[in-house]
Amino acid sequence: MIEKTLSKPEDLKLLKPVKPPMTDSQLGALLVTSGIINRVELRNIIEEKHHNGKSFLDTMSALGYLDKGNETAVIASRLGIPMVRVASMEVSRDIIGSFPRDLMVRFQTFPLGNVAGNLVIAMANPCNVEAIQTISFASGR
Repeated sequence: MIEKTLSKPEDLKLLKPVKPPMTDSQLGALLVTSGIINRVELRNIIEEKHHNGKSFLDTMSALGYLDKGNETAVIASRLGIPMVRVASMEVSRDIIGSFPRDLMVRFQTFPLGNVAGNLVIAMANPCNVEAIQTISFASGR
């Protein structure tokens, strides 16, 4: 299921910048196109998300459209986002120190490095549009 797992700092050089979906609608369309959900399920997720105030992925999981135990692996595999073994990565203190700690905690993210001027982060929930937007704004990238 997982096509790529990053486990060494050198692996970051193999990454190609990807523009992530920036809205729930874009994310939903990508998930439908990838075959993870269908259009009816997307509509249900969006309606329920407006009622419960949770993230898109949390709502998707709560509705039973995604198994909580493997959600990150499934999403990463289907969207072509590599999995990362953060514990085995050697990350420069400068990179860690330049990333706001409150964002690390709030969005369960961890900075890994810079590749071609792009900040590379590991995320527990790679579909959290709010996290992507907030981190992009805070980092200026």
